[in-house]
Amino acid sequence: MTQLDKNITLMCAMRYALGSKTYVVSSVTNELIENWNNFKKGSQQQILTEIREAIENKRAGMNCDVNNWTNVILNAEFRKVLDLEGDNNGN
Repeated sequence: MTQLDKNITLMCAMRYALGSKTYVVSSVTNELIENWNNFKKGSQQQILTEIREAIENKRAGMNCDVNNWTNVILNAEFRKVLDLEGDNNGN
């Protein structure tokens, strides 16, 4: 399976899990975080947009699911800050 195939599969899993009240949410969110750097920037933005919209529209599942989806957002924002700090330090 190519990296592109893995990314597509993970995005499909995200769309299935987003809003589902199921144990699979934690598995999917953990995989998103672990594989975040394997996604292109545009795909990363699409993922974050879909997650934010689901949370804002109360379609992200139960509170524990919302916490998991929020962790994906926070992780992405944290990585972005680290990238910016690296750029500012000449790295």
